[in-house]
Amino acid sequence: MNPLVRFGLSQRVLMNLLFVGLIAFGLGVALPRIPIDRYPNFDFGEAIVVTTWNGATAEEVERLVTVPIEDAIRAVDNVEYVRCTSRDGTSEIIVKFEDDTDYPRQFDDLRFRVLATQNRLPVADGKSLAPIVTRMETDVWLPVIQVNLVAGEGSAADLHRLGQLAESLRDRLTPLPGMKRADLEGLPEVRCEVQLDLLAMQRHGIAAEQVATALRGSGGAQPAGRSEAGGTTKTVVAESRYTSLEQVLAVPVRQDGEGRLVTVGDLADPAASGPRVAQRGLRVHCDGRPSVVVKVLKEPSAKATELKLLVQAEVDRFLAEHRDEGVQAVYNLDSTQRVAASLSVLTGNLWQGTVLVLAVLLLFLGWRMAVLAASGVLFAFLGALVVMYLTGQSLNEITLLALVLVAGILDDDVIVVVDNIQRKREEGLEGTAAILAGASELFWPLLASSATTIAAFLPLLLMTGSTGEFFSLLPITVVVALAVSLFECIFIVPNHIHDLDRWFGPARVRTLEGSDETRYLQRNGLTGALARGYDRVLRLVL
Repeated sequence: MNPLVRFGLSQRVLMNLLFVGLIAFGLGVALPRIPIDRYPNFDFGEAIVVTTWNGATAEEVERLVTVPIEDAIRAVDNVEYVRCTSRDGTSEIIVKFEDDTDYPRQFDDLRFRVLATQNRLPVADGKSLAPIVTRMETDVWLPVIQVNLVAGEGSAADLHRLGQLAESLRDRLTPLPGMKRADLEGLPEVRCEVQLDLLAMQRHGIAAEQVATALRGSGGAQPAGRSEAGGTTKTVVAESRYTSLEQVLAVPVRQDGEGRLVTVGDLADPAASGPRVAQRGLRVHCDGRPSVVVKVLKEPSAKATELKLLVQAEVDRFLAEHRDEGVQAVYNLDSTQRVAASLSVLTGNLWQGTVLVLAVLLLFLGWRMAVLAASGVLFAFLGALVVMYLTGQSLNEITLLALVLVAGILDDDVIVVVDNIQRKREEGLEGTAAILAGASELFWPLLASSATTIAAFLPLLLMTGSTGEFFSLLPITVVVALAVSLFECIFIVPNHIHDLDRWFGPARVRTLEGSDETRYLQRNGLTGALARGYDRVLRLVL
């Protein structure tokens, strides 16, 4: 007799506590809280540096922006390659780190070195160009959902207004539970352009550079000291940023000979001046209409399906508050649709397999064995989910694929143990002796079959880089599910059979005579009829 099986039968209270505790924890904690994604969020080992310089040609962008940043990147360790693209108004640099290195540390090093080059970059609108460094993760490519704000029919909202609404919507969505952040695309840049009157400038003897210096010297937030009261210290800031064209035109440039202030408005053409909308970055259109996009990214521990519902409810409230502006929301890139389809496949396979297993076991082995098989499959799946939840994994297309692959194996493991214990009883063994003999006999075959399946999936763990990290979830999930199933077959199922015998009395099993080759022909009911029919057909054919 296998000592592990005997140990499990001798610790019935412990095994039953493990069974009930895992089922309760799985249904009450792990299943409701395990994150749900389309794909797991992992690091591609890449970073992208984007610098926008409106109005510059591709040659200027290459010489003055791309080359200085590329030179700074060369000092970063463990870089596999750097790919640069210079276009009119945009510099894009993709940096690929070597596989299986410290991606977070290298990204921080890259970001610091890129930002250190900012003082050497050209100046636009009085400010140095600011490169944007983005770490490439799954969330960047596959958001939970994307909200496109567009102007409906008859709406007077222009791209500038859509950008303002998108920023307000982002602020509304950010505090939602499970939100990582909300990124904006297609956001326009509003500039206040001042058209100077050359005749007025000549009349006052003022050059354009003096006007630019005056504008740069005002319109900002200046620190004005600290205030200490009630045991707390607060920083005082003098806020003087421009909020309207009138404030810009009121900026003083200098005093004339009579002591009168000469303002920007005295030197400008008010009719030709005013706010101008400049597209920044991508131009986004939805259904042929200009749009500003809000991309919803979630925390690793959040459920995509729940976050989507929260986002849609908040967007509906936001649009209701701005109903008079005629703005509409169009949803796309909804990752929860694929997740729902994958979950439907898994649950459908589980229900079909469970119903078929129950039907077959009811016909051939009775209701006790059917109940044991169903509880065994439930324990194996919930055990796998509990391990995934405790290790920080999520339900995604990779882990769901693994669970679908092993669903049939989990059914088979329970069935063969239950059937072998039934066979031992037909041979004349009773009670605990039949349970020990039936489970012990299959210990090594079950262990060997699980080991061969695990060995087929383990080589996937040898893959390196982002591809290896992506596919590593498949063998890990398979190994966990098979390990839980093996534990359940060796320790839990024998105890359940013993408990059913104590509660409802020993199962009525007819003792069959003869050899192993002829004993199955003596079974009663449908099992015996099928066995005898198959035996006659086999003898006739042979």
